[in-house]
Amino acid sequence: MKKNIDIDEINEEIKKQKIPISKIAEKTGYSRVSIYRYLNKQRIPTIDFINKVMELL
Repeated sequence: MKKNIDIDEINEEIKKQKIPISKIAEKTGYSRVSIYRYLNKQRIPTIDFINKVMELL
């Protein structure tokens, strides 16, 4: 069964938990700029990025 992952839901959870972008960058290996672009829908997030962020949440 597939579950649709909504970047807005991820972004909301990050804000709710008050996780700084710098911490996400450190834990995932992605740059702060890339994370910002993913979360603001300026780039399409990779499956790898989504998986790594979901592990943090």
